[in-house]
Amino acid sequence: MDMGNERSSFEQRCFQALFSNRTLIDTGTQRYADLCRKVERTKPNLATLVHPKSGNITLFRVLGLLTGGLLGTSVGIALSSNPVAQWLLGILFAGLALLSGWQIQRWVYSIFSPEKYRLWLALALCAVWILLGSTPGALLAISQLAVGILAAFGGRRTPAGRQAQNEVLGLRRYLVSVSPEQLRQICLSNPEYFHQMYGYAMALGVHKRFAKRFGKLSIRPCPYLAGAPKNIGYSNQWYGVMQRVLDGLYTRQRPNIRTILRKYIIR
Repeated sequence: MDMGNERSSFEQRCFQALFSNRTLIDTGTQRYADLCRKVERTKPNLATLVHPKSGNITLFRVLGLLTGGLLGTSVGIALSSNPVAQWLLGILFAGLALLSGWQIQRWVYSIFSPEKYRLWLALALCAVWILLGSTPGALLAISQLAVGILAAFGGRRTPAGRQAQNEVLGLRRYLVSVSPEQLRQICLSNPEYFHQMYGYAMALGVHKRFAKRFGKLSIRPCPYLAGAPKNIGYSNQWYGVMQRVLDGLYTRQRPNIRTILRKYIIR
């Protein structure tokens, strides 16, 4: 991929750390996975996108969790008529509500992510609470979903932040609505357009829908993916290849027991 001076200093540092003097990178290595996790924790230019007095997201999420904990206590108490059991169940379900509430809030962030399974897990947890506690359970589920959505998309954005948001969401709308005829015209002058835009579609969680827009248009081999099959030429075939690559990337990036032991125990 070209990395000229038009790239931000953050992007250039990431590419330097990733490639250095290499021309190819094995995305199955631990080094790549560690860099991905490091970049994921970094929020470049956030101070210029969000108003400094828009509030503290962590504090907002904690307050939402406390509300969920109280609702979890109500669910536990309602499950028994014995006073001792009510105390025990109230404490137990308060803890479960705090744990599951934090996960629900975090998983809602993946609403625009390729890892849609996190969103389904959040909805599944909400369904469990609704089944367990009727009204209190439903309130718990709704409150944690609302906190997660507001934490992800709320806050006072600066003019630059609103502009960046509009650009990203505008690109997402374009990727899922561009007409096949328009794509045909673009590909005549830029045969690598599918592969150039596919990374953006992946990041925004719409790569499957983007691939469908190409229909039966012929797609050239990917210029940046080494070892890809040579006998494929359509977007649905490339989607399958890219999906296997993406699944491998995310599998590698998720911390496993070996990574945890190496980081915290083995020195």
